Parts: sequence; C-alpha cells; structure tokens
Amino acid sequence: MTKTVVCSVGTSAAKGICAPAQLLAWVAENGGPEQAAERIYERFRDVKPEGAALLDKLSAEIHSLVRIGLEECCRVILLASATDDGLACALAIRRYLLDRWPSLQVEVSSVPGLQVSDPSLFRKQGAVEYCRRCLEAVAKYGRENVILNPTGGYKALVPYAVLVGMLKRVPCRYIFEQSTVLLDLPPLPVEFQRGLFEAHRSVFERIEQETAIPASCRNAIPSASWRGSPTPRKRSGASSTPT
Repeated sequence: MTKTVVCSVGTSAAKGICAPAQLLAWVAENGGPEQAAERIYERFRDVKPEGAALLDKLSAEIHSLVRIGLEECCRVILLASATDDGLACALAIRRYLLDRWPSLQVEVSSVPGLQVSDPSLFRKQGAVEYCRRCLEAVAKYGRENVILNPTGGYKALVPYAVLVGMLKRVPCRYIFEQSTVLLDLPPLPVEFQRGLFEAHRSVFERIEQETAIPASCRNAIPSASWRGSPTPRKRSGASSTPT
C-alpha cells in the first residue's frame, strides 16, 4: 500500500558547513537555494544510510525516514521553512533520497510564514499553513496512508503535528536528537463534539484568519461553551488519572 510521509525540514543537512546563524548568508554567497543545495548534497552524497552514519553524518530528516521505512512508502512530502537556507536543505535531501531510492516520489514545498525571525508571522501564518499542508495530505491520500514526521525543522511544530494526528487519527512519528529509537507520539484520548464547532463556525473562522479574537467577541458564544460544558468525551477505555 502506498504510504505518504509528511516531513518537516530543518537545516541539519548542512551541519558542519558553518555556524547555523551564518547559513542563510552562506546560501546567498553560493548562488541561492538551488546551487547551494548541490554543494550541501555533495557533502553527504556517498554516505550510506545505515549504522552510525545515520545519526552522525546524515540529516535528521533522512535518519527518521530510514527508521520509518522508505522501502514501504512511495511518497515523501518535504515541508521546508520559508527561508532560503531551509529550502536549500530540503532540495539537498530530495536529491539524496532520489539517488538512493529512485522509485520514491519526493515533493518539496516551502511553507509561507514558517520562520522564527518574526514570531507573530510564525503564529499567524507559519503554523497555520503547516497544519494546512498536513491536512491536505490526509484529505488527498487518506488517513490510513499518511504518516506525520515532525523530526526535522522547528520543534514548535511538534505539538501541531500531534494535534493534526489526534484530530485525523494519523500516526505521528519522531526521533529525538542523538537517539536511534523511532517514537510514536500518541494522540490524546479525547473526542471532539463537532456540533459545538459547527454552531459557532463564524467565530472559529475568524480565529483561523486572525489567530486570536477580542474578549468582547465571546459574547457571541454562550458562556457554557467557554467554560467547557459539555466537556470533550474520553475515548472508550481511557483513564482519567494522569500517568
């Protein structure tokens, strides 16, 4: 069965080239993302994706994808940051994947607003667009065929990936730095009563567009809804005691 892995991308593919803070300037000095990607790729082109090299010489994205099992998936979607250094690393990773696994389908996409120099832009656009790309993959390929992999890139994306996995019942897999163990990030044992959201669709659409709304807008929603009544239902078998 065709599997699609949605993978956020950071800059670990360029480790050792220069200090992380200098990477953006290095990409510019080397002709931009496409030309810089070739130079990045040349640094690990001949490294075999196995053993200690996975952790020491290859990027976090390649490491995690190999642990997930590339022989079992046919499509990888690399979500790069909206920066030239992030795009260059994503392009280098795509080149490596296609050289090692020619039958793969590898897509690279820059996510608008996904950067950290402007926290407000990250909050209002970057995180929203990242979630949107994950949801689009689930809608297009089916939740049973999609795996979310937030190992690479900004760590702030991990809870968003887990949230998408929780809402859509999609597996979310992650490898911590300096680890070789692939972890399944489990969804919270809750279910959402979608009727509550549908009843106040206009308010939630405004939140999606503006990220936050004034407290005065809460008057449009009955106070019981804001106080958590009715509460989300626990899935069958879930314990109410923290572990």
